[in-house]
Amino acid sequence: MPVIRVEVPEGTNQDTRIRVREGVKQALLDTLAPKEINFDYVAVREACGILGNSLPLVTVDLRPGRDAGRKMALTDAIAAILKKEQNSDPVDLYA
Repeated sequence: MPVIRVEVPEGTNQDTRIRVREGVKQALLDTLAPKEINFDYVAVREACGILGNSLPLVTVDLRPGRDAGRKMALTDAIAAILKKEQNSDPVDLYA
């Protein structure tokens, strides 16, 4: 069961948070999951901070054994979603 938490700056509107959540869920299906995921957890919440200075913060918890290439594909997909929705520099996510 993948668990993904995305923390975005305070004031990020609900529509943006929903688009990020749905995009991350789709990225999970496209990169790591079998045909569907019955038990996944993707949360997007606000955190105190500034975009590009510790935010967005993405935490991904997976069971051991996932292929490194597929995990990197998920990371790249999440970075693309956050670039589109928040104009966040993907470099900040790989630090």
